[in-house]
Amino acid sequence: MSVANAGGARPQAEQIKGTNMSRFWDKPQTLGPSAGLVQQHFVKARQTELYRRDPALEERIKVILAKELPGVDMKGDKWLEVYHKIQKRLQSSELTINFKADAWFTEENNYDSYTQTYERNSAALGRGVLASTAQDPAAVRARVDDVVTLPKAWNGPARPSQPSPGAVTRRGLMPGLQSGQRIRNQMAFGRQDPHLQKDVYADDFGQQIATTIESGNPYFNPKTKQVFAALNWAFRPNGSSVSYGHSFLVLNPKFKVNALYFPGDTFYSESLGQDTSLQVPYGTLGAIIATNTSAQYLPDLVKTCYYGKQLGNTTDVYSLLEAHVFSALPFKGNIKEVCVAIQRGTTIYRNAQKFSERIGAKLSLVASSG
Repeated sequence: MSVANAGGARPQAEQIKGTNMSRFWDKPQTLGPSAGLVQQHFVKARQTELYRRDPALEERIKVILAKELPGVDMKGDKWLEVYHKIQKRLQSSELTINFKADAWFTEENNYDSYTQTYERNSAALGRGVLASTAQDPAAVRARVDDVVTLPKAWNGPARPSQPSPGAVTRRGLMPGLQSGQRIRNQMAFGRQDPHLQKDVYADDFGQQIATTIESGNPYFNPKTKQVFAALNWAFRPNGSSVSYGHSFLVLNPKFKVNALYFPGDTFYSESLGQDTSLQVPYGTLGAIIATNTSAQYLPDLVKTCYYGKQLGNTTDVYSLLEAHVFSALPFKGNIKEVCVAIQRGTTIYRNAQKFSERIGAKLSLVASSG
Protein backbone atom coordinates (compact mmCIF):
# COMPACT_ATOMS: atom_id res chain seq x y z
CA MET A 1 0.00 0.00 0.00
CA SER A 2 1.29 3.51 -0.73
CA VAL A 3 0.55 7.19 -0.30
CA ALA A 4 -0.38 7.27 -3.98
CA ASN A 5 -3.63 5.41 -3.42
CA ALA A 6 -4.55 7.07 -0.12
CA GLY A 7 -8.05 8.48 0.04
CA GLY A 8 -9.66 6.03 -2.35
CA ALA A 9 -9.99 6.35 -6.10
CA ARG A 10 -7.86 8.96 -7.74
CA PRO A 11 -9.89 12.05 -8.66
CA GLN A 12 -9.92 12.88 -12.33
CA ALA A 13 -10.18 16.20 -14.07
CA GLU A 14 -13.27 16.62 -16.19
CA GLN A 15 -13.03 14.92 -19.55
CA ILE A 16 -11.26 17.22 -21.99
CA LYS A 17 -13.13 17.73 -25.19
CA GLY A 18 -11.25 18.08 -28.44
CA THR A 19 -11.40 21.09 -30.70
CA ASN A 20 -10.66 21.45 -34.37
CA MET A 21 -7.53 22.93 -35.96
CA SER A 22 -4.26 21.49 -34.67
CA ARG A 23 -2.75 24.98 -34.37
CA PHE A 24 -5.62 26.35 -32.31
CA TRP A 25 -3.40 26.51 -29.22
CA ASP A 26 -0.70 28.45 -31.07
CA LYS A 27 -2.92 31.45 -31.76
CA PRO A 28 -2.54 34.65 -29.72
CA GLN A 29 -5.41 35.83 -27.55
CA THR A 30 -8.24 36.35 -28.23
CA LEU A 31 -8.16 33.77 -31.03
CA GLY A 32 -6.84 30.84 -29.01
CA PRO A 33 -8.57 28.29 -26.76
CA SER A 34 -10.94 29.34 -24.00
CA ALA A 35 -9.67 29.80 -20.45
CA GLY A 36 -11.80 26.88 -19.27
CA LEU A 37 -10.26 24.52 -21.82
CA VAL A 38 -6.73 25.61 -20.92
CA GLN A 39 -7.44 25.12 -17.22
CA GLN A 40 -8.81 21.61 -17.81
CA HIS A 41 -5.67 20.63 -19.72
CA PHE A 42 -3.47 22.21 -17.05
CA VAL A 43 -5.12 20.38 -14.14
CA LYS A 44 -5.09 17.06 -15.95
CA ALA A 45 -1.42 17.45 -16.89
CA ARG A 46 -0.35 18.35 -13.35
CA GLN A 47 -2.42 15.56 -11.79
CA THR A 48 -0.81 13.08 -14.19
CA GLU A 49 2.64 14.21 -13.05
CA LEU A 50 1.87 14.55 -9.34
CA TYR A 51 0.12 11.19 -8.89
CA ARG A 52 3.22 9.21 -9.87
CA ARG A 53 4.43 7.19 -6.90
CA ASP A 54 7.41 8.70 -5.09
CA PRO A 55 9.09 6.31 -2.58
CA ALA A 56 11.40 9.08 -1.35
CA LEU A 57 8.38 11.25 -0.50
CA GLU A 58 6.74 8.38 1.36
CA GLU A 59 9.88 7.89 3.43
CA ARG A 60 9.99 11.62 4.31
CA ILE A 61 6.36 11.46 5.43
CA LYS A 62 7.06 8.42 7.60
CA VAL A 63 10.00 10.18 9.29
CA ILE A 64 7.99 13.37 9.90
CA LEU A 65 5.06 11.49 11.42
CA ALA A 66 7.35 9.56 13.77
CA LYS A 67 8.99 12.80 14.89
CA GLU A 68 5.80 14.81 15.43
CA LEU A 69 3.77 11.97 17.01
CA PRO A 70 6.35 10.16 19.16
CA GLY A 71 3.76 8.30 21.23
CA VAL A 72 1.96 6.77 18.25
CA ASP A 73 2.83 3.29 16.95
CA MET A 74 4.45 3.62 13.51
CA LYS A 75 5.81 0.10 13.15
CA GLY A 76 5.57 -1.52 9.74
CA ASP A 77 2.74 -0.04 7.71
CA LYS A 78 0.97 1.45 10.71
CA TRP A 79 2.29 4.88 9.75
CA LEU A 80 -0.08 4.70 6.78
CA GLU A 81 -3.06 4.52 9.13
CA VAL A 82 -1.84 7.72 10.76
CA TYR A 83 -1.30 9.30 7.36
CA HIS A 84 -4.81 8.35 6.22
CA LYS A 85 -6.34 9.84 9.35
CA ILE A 86 -4.54 13.15 8.83
CA GLN A 87 -5.40 13.20 5.14
CA LYS A 88 -9.08 12.53 5.85
CA ARG A 89 -9.15 15.55 8.17
CA LEU A 90 -7.48 17.71 5.52
CA GLN A 91 -9.83 16.56 2.77
CA SER A 92 -12.87 17.24 4.94
CA SER A 93 -11.73 20.78 5.81
CA GLU A 94 -13.73 23.67 4.41
CA LEU A 95 -12.40 25.45 1.35
CA THR A 96 -12.54 29.15 2.18
CA ILE A 97 -11.81 32.64 0.90
CA ASN A 98 -11.37 35.33 3.55
CA PHE A 99 -12.53 38.89 2.90
CA LYS A 100 -13.38 42.18 4.62
CA ALA A 101 -17.12 42.59 5.06
CA ASP A 102 -17.10 46.38 4.75
CA ALA A 103 -15.31 46.18 1.40
CA TRP A 104 -17.88 43.70 0.09
CA PHE A 105 -21.12 44.94 1.61
CA THR A 106 -20.97 48.65 2.44
CA GLU A 107 -22.83 48.98 -0.85
CA GLU A 108 -25.16 46.32 -2.20
CA ASN A 109 -23.07 43.62 -3.87
CA ASN A 110 -24.56 42.76 -7.27
CA TYR A 111 -21.61 40.83 -8.67
CA ASP A 112 -22.35 37.40 -10.12
CA SER A 113 -18.86 35.87 -9.98
CA TYR A 114 -15.69 35.90 -7.96
CA THR A 115 -12.84 37.10 -10.17
CA GLN A 116 -9.11 36.91 -9.56
CA THR A 117 -6.76 39.89 -9.84
CA TYR A 118 -5.58 39.27 -13.42
CA GLU A 119 -9.15 39.06 -14.63
CA ARG A 120 -10.20 42.24 -12.78
CA ASN A 121 -7.19 44.22 -13.95
CA SER A 122 -7.55 43.14 -17.58
CA ALA A 123 -11.20 44.17 -17.58
CA ALA A 124 -10.38 47.59 -16.12
CA LEU A 125 -7.00 48.40 -17.68
CA GLY A 126 -6.68 46.25 -20.80
CA ARG A 127 -5.85 42.64 -21.59
CA GLY A 128 -2.70 41.40 -19.89
CA VAL A 129 -2.26 44.50 -17.70
CA LEU A 130 -1.64 44.11 -13.95
CA ALA A 131 -1.55 46.98 -11.43
CA SER A 132 0.23 47.07 -8.09
CA THR A 133 -1.39 47.60 -4.73
CA ALA A 134 0.32 48.62 -1.50
CA GLN A 135 0.51 44.99 -0.34
CA ASP A 136 0.78 43.33 -3.75
CA PRO A 137 3.45 44.70 -6.16
CA ALA A 138 2.48 43.64 -9.67
CA ALA A 139 6.00 42.60 -10.69
CA VAL A 140 6.31 40.24 -7.74
CA ARG A 141 2.75 38.92 -8.06
CA ALA A 142 3.12 38.02 -11.74
CA ARG A 143 6.56 36.47 -11.33
CA VAL A 144 5.66 34.40 -8.27
CA ASP A 145 2.41 33.09 -9.74
CA ASP A 146 4.21 31.83 -12.84
CA VAL A 147 6.89 30.11 -10.74
CA VAL A 148 4.54 28.31 -8.32
CA THR A 149 2.07 27.30 -11.05
CA LEU A 150 4.06 26.27 -14.11
CA PRO A 151 6.84 23.64 -13.91
CA LYS A 152 10.29 24.59 -15.19
CA ALA A 153 10.16 21.53 -17.43
CA TRP A 154 7.39 23.24 -19.36
CA ASN A 155 9.69 26.06 -20.49
CA GLY A 156 10.76 26.23 -24.09
CA PRO A 157 9.04 26.17 -27.48
CA ALA A 158 5.58 24.61 -27.70
CA ARG A 159 5.42 21.01 -28.83
CA PRO A 160 2.48 19.35 -30.53
CA SER A 161 -0.29 17.93 -28.37
CA GLN A 162 0.48 14.66 -26.63
CA PRO A 163 -2.09 11.84 -26.77
CA SER A 164 -3.21 10.75 -23.34
CA PRO A 165 -3.01 7.02 -22.54
CA GLY A 166 -5.81 5.16 -24.26
CA ALA A 167 -6.95 8.23 -26.21
CA VAL A 168 -8.55 7.63 -29.60
CA THR A 169 -7.28 9.96 -32.30
CA ARG A 170 -10.04 11.37 -34.49
CA ARG A 171 -9.52 13.28 -37.70
CA GLY A 172 -9.92 17.01 -37.18
CA LEU A 173 -9.90 16.77 -33.38
CA MET A 174 -7.19 17.32 -30.78
CA PRO A 175 -5.72 13.86 -30.03
CA GLY A 176 -5.51 14.38 -26.28
CA LEU A 177 -3.73 16.32 -23.59
CA GLN A 178 -1.77 19.33 -24.75
CA SER A 179 1.96 19.54 -24.06
CA GLY A 180 3.14 21.50 -21.05
CA GLN A 181 4.75 24.06 -23.31
CA ARG A 182 1.48 24.86 -25.06
CA ILE A 183 -0.39 25.05 -21.78
CA ARG A 184 2.28 27.38 -20.40
CA ASN A 185 2.01 29.62 -23.46
CA GLN A 186 -1.61 30.33 -22.57
CA MET A 187 -1.11 30.70 -18.80
CA ALA A 188 2.23 32.43 -18.24
CA PHE A 189 2.31 36.18 -17.66
CA GLY A 190 5.90 35.92 -18.84
CA ARG A 191 7.97 38.95 -19.77
CA GLN A 192 6.95 42.07 -17.87
CA ASP A 193 6.73 45.29 -19.87
CA PRO A 194 6.05 48.64 -18.15
CA HIS A 195 2.50 49.68 -19.00
CA LEU A 196 3.21 53.32 -18.16
CA GLN A 197 6.90 54.18 -18.37
CA LYS A 198 6.65 57.10 -15.94
CA ASP A 199 4.54 55.16 -13.44
CA VAL A 200 7.35 53.70 -11.32
CA TYR A 201 8.46 53.48 -7.71
CA ALA A 202 11.72 52.59 -5.96
CA ASP A 203 11.73 49.25 -4.16
CA ASP A 204 13.73 48.46 -1.00
CA PHE A 205 16.88 48.09 -3.09
CA GLY A 206 16.44 51.39 -4.95
CA GLN A 207 15.44 49.73 -8.21
CA GLN A 208 12.82 51.45 -10.35
CA ILE A 209 9.76 49.23 -10.61
CA ALA A 210 6.71 49.86 -12.78
CA THR A 211 3.53 49.99 -10.70
CA THR A 212 1.51 48.82 -13.69
CA ILE A 213 2.95 46.14 -15.94
CA GLU A 214 1.84 44.43 -19.12
CA SER A 215 2.42 40.85 -20.16
CA GLY A 216 4.85 40.46 -23.03
CA ASN A 217 3.31 37.07 -23.84
CA PRO A 218 0.90 37.48 -26.78
CA TYR A 219 -0.77 34.14 -25.94
CA PHE A 220 -1.48 35.01 -22.28
CA ASN A 221 -5.10 34.62 -21.23
CA PRO A 222 -5.71 36.37 -17.86
CA LYS A 223 -8.74 34.18 -17.14
CA THR A 224 -6.55 31.05 -16.98
CA LYS A 225 -4.99 32.15 -13.70
CA GLN A 226 -6.03 30.56 -10.42
CA VAL A 227 -8.49 31.72 -7.80
CA PHE A 228 -6.69 31.72 -4.45
CA ALA A 229 -8.59 29.90 -1.71
CA ALA A 230 -7.36 28.00 1.34
CA LEU A 231 -8.22 24.93 3.39
CA ASN A 232 -9.28 25.75 6.94
CA TRP A 233 -7.44 22.67 8.22
CA ALA A 234 -7.34 23.96 11.80
CA PHE A 235 -11.08 24.71 11.84
CA ARG A 236 -10.29 28.29 12.86
CA PRO A 237 -13.40 30.32 13.79
CA ASN A 238 -12.79 33.03 11.17
CA GLY A 239 -11.59 31.01 8.20
CA SER A 240 -8.09 30.18 7.04
CA SER A 241 -6.34 33.49 7.75
CA VAL A 242 -7.64 36.73 9.25
CA SER A 243 -4.85 38.59 7.41
CA TYR A 244 -7.38 38.96 4.59
CA GLY A 245 -10.36 39.76 6.81
CA HIS A 246 -12.45 38.14 9.54
CA SER A 247 -15.28 37.24 7.16
CA PHE A 248 -15.09 34.35 4.72
CA LEU A 249 -16.83 32.38 1.99
CA VAL A 250 -17.16 28.60 2.19
CA LEU A 251 -16.90 27.15 -1.31
CA ASN A 252 -18.77 24.15 -2.66
CA PRO A 253 -16.67 21.05 -1.79
CA LYS A 254 -16.58 20.05 -5.48
CA PHE A 255 -13.79 22.60 -6.05
CA LYS A 256 -11.48 20.70 -3.71
CA VAL A 257 -11.04 17.71 -6.03
CA ASN A 258 -9.27 19.49 -8.88
CA ALA A 259 -7.53 22.21 -6.85
CA LEU A 260 -3.77 22.15 -6.36
CA TYR A 261 -2.47 22.75 -2.84
CA PHE A 262 0.56 24.64 -1.61
CA PRO A 263 2.05 25.13 1.89
CA GLY A 264 2.05 28.72 3.12
CA ASP A 265 1.20 31.93 1.29
CA THR A 266 2.71 31.56 -2.18
CA PHE A 267 3.28 35.32 -2.41
CA TYR A 268 6.29 34.76 -0.13
CA SER A 269 7.49 31.62 -1.90
CA GLU A 270 10.06 33.46 -4.02
CA SER A 271 12.19 34.44 -1.02
CA LEU A 272 12.18 30.80 0.09
CA GLY A 273 13.13 29.44 -3.34
CA GLN A 274 9.89 27.44 -3.62
CA ASP A 275 8.32 26.29 -6.87
CA THR A 276 5.92 23.69 -8.30
CA SER A 277 7.84 20.87 -6.59
CA LEU A 278 5.68 21.71 -3.53
CA GLN A 279 2.34 21.37 -5.33
CA VAL A 280 0.12 18.62 -3.93
CA PRO A 281 -3.12 17.25 -5.47
CA TYR A 282 -6.28 16.38 -3.54
CA GLY A 283 -5.80 12.60 -3.76
CA THR A 284 -2.49 12.75 -1.84
CA LEU A 285 -3.26 15.85 0.21
CA GLY A 286 -1.65 14.36 3.31
CA ALA A 287 1.72 14.69 1.59
CA ILE A 288 1.54 18.43 2.27
CA ILE A 289 3.24 17.69 5.60
CA ALA A 290 6.45 16.86 3.73
CA THR A 291 6.54 20.15 1.83
CA ASN A 292 6.74 22.65 4.69
CA THR A 293 9.38 22.52 7.40
CA SER A 294 8.25 25.62 9.28
CA ALA A 295 9.07 25.08 12.96
CA GLN A 296 5.50 25.82 14.05
CA TYR A 297 3.52 24.70 10.99
CA LEU A 298 4.33 20.99 11.10
CA PRO A 299 3.56 20.29 14.77
CA ASP A 300 0.33 22.26 14.50
CA LEU A 301 -0.86 20.57 11.31
CA VAL A 302 0.09 17.00 12.22
CA LYS A 303 -1.20 17.13 15.79
CA THR A 304 -4.30 19.16 15.01
CA CYS A 305 -5.36 16.86 12.18
CA TYR A 306 -4.48 13.64 13.99
CA TYR A 307 -6.14 14.51 17.30
CA GLY A 308 -9.00 16.52 15.78
CA LYS A 309 -8.25 19.76 17.58
CA GLN A 310 -9.34 23.30 16.72
CA LEU A 311 -6.96 26.26 16.71
CA GLY A 312 -7.60 29.96 17.11
CA ASN A 313 -7.32 32.61 14.41
CA THR A 314 -3.95 33.39 12.90
CA THR A 315 -2.17 35.85 10.62
CA ASP A 316 0.83 33.56 10.19
CA VAL A 317 1.54 33.23 6.46
CA TYR A 318 3.27 29.88 6.99
CA SER A 319 0.15 28.34 8.55
CA LEU A 320 -1.85 28.86 5.38
CA LEU A 321 -2.66 25.85 3.21
CA GLU A 322 -3.42 27.48 -0.11
CA ALA A 323 -5.77 25.89 -2.61
CA HIS A 324 -5.37 27.05 -6.20
CA VAL A 325 -8.69 26.69 -7.99
CA PHE A 326 -8.43 26.61 -11.77
CA SER A 327 -12.02 27.27 -12.67
CA ALA A 328 -14.51 30.07 -13.12
CA LEU A 329 -16.31 30.79 -9.84
CA PRO A 330 -19.88 32.06 -10.32
CA PHE A 331 -21.36 32.77 -6.90
CA LYS A 332 -24.73 31.12 -7.45
CA GLY A 333 -24.59 27.41 -6.67
CA ASN A 334 -20.88 27.49 -5.84
CA ILE A 335 -20.83 29.24 -2.47
CA LYS A 336 -22.08 27.06 0.37
CA GLU A 337 -21.98 29.68 3.13
CA VAL A 338 -21.25 33.37 3.63
CA CYS A 339 -19.77 33.98 7.10
CA VAL A 340 -19.60 37.65 8.08
CA ALA A 341 -18.00 39.31 11.10
CA ILE A 342 -20.55 42.12 11.50
CA GLN A 343 -23.40 43.20 13.73
CA ARG A 344 -26.94 42.09 12.92
CA GLY A 345 -29.20 44.92 11.74
CA THR A 346 -26.48 47.08 10.16
CA THR A 347 -26.42 48.16 6.52
CA ILE A 348 -23.51 45.79 5.92
CA TYR A 349 -25.52 42.92 7.41
CA ARG A 350 -28.58 43.70 5.29
CA ASN A 351 -26.48 43.83 2.12
CA ALA A 352 -24.81 40.55 3.06
CA GLN A 353 -28.26 39.06 3.60
CA LYS A 354 -29.46 40.19 0.16
CA PHE A 355 -26.30 38.84 -1.46
CA SER A 356 -26.62 35.45 0.27
CA GLU A 357 -30.28 35.10 -0.66
CA ARG A 358 -29.55 35.99 -4.28
CA ILE A 359 -26.81 33.38 -4.68
CA GLY A 360 -28.57 30.70 -2.60
CA ALA A 361 -26.02 30.53 0.20
CA LYS A 362 -26.44 30.27 3.97
CA LEU A 363 -25.59 33.48 5.88
CA SER A 364 -23.84 33.08 9.23
CA LEU A 365 -22.53 35.59 11.74
CA VAL A 366 -19.07 35.03 13.23
CA ALA A 367 -17.12 36.94 15.86
CA SER A 368 -14.70 39.63 14.71
CA SER A 369 -11.92 38.27 16.93
CA GLY A 370 -10.82 35.02 18.51
